[in-house]
Amino acid sequence: RRISGRIPFGHALAADGVSLLPVAHEQAVIQRITKRRVTGDSLAAIAASLEWDGVQTKLPGGRWYGSTVAAILHRCELLAA
Repeated sequence: RRISGRIPFGHALAADGVSLLPVAHEQAVIQRITKRRVTGDSLAAIAASLEWDGVQTKLPGGRWYGSTVAAILHRCELLAA
């Protein structure tokens, strides 16, 4: 479900223009972020590893920042609650 005006990382807008559909390769990145955070990696270290590996952000040409990683983790927490 949408909780903001943007389509969240890990999802795409369905044909109905309302529902969200999971995007497999982005969901895999979310799992990677979550696993690295659980093992104690900093937000900046996770962002740097995503940059180093050339992982695309939702925005073309976008960069990974610790704040971006934090926002993704926060969304995961909201959805789990």
